[in-house]
Amino acid sequence: MATEKKTTEGQSTTTEIAIVDERTIRDKIYEVRGVKVMLDFELAEI
Repeated sequence: MATEKKTTEGQSTTTEIAIVDERTIRDKIYEVRGVKVMLDFELAEI
């Protein structure tokens, strides 16, 4: 995970960038009644 700090006119913000493997995402997608869904707690983990 990379962290980047930006300063604009005395204000400081932090942006975090995380790289997630495509397979990790695909393994968390389920099909329910013909609709592809992702569980909210698994999405939150990503």
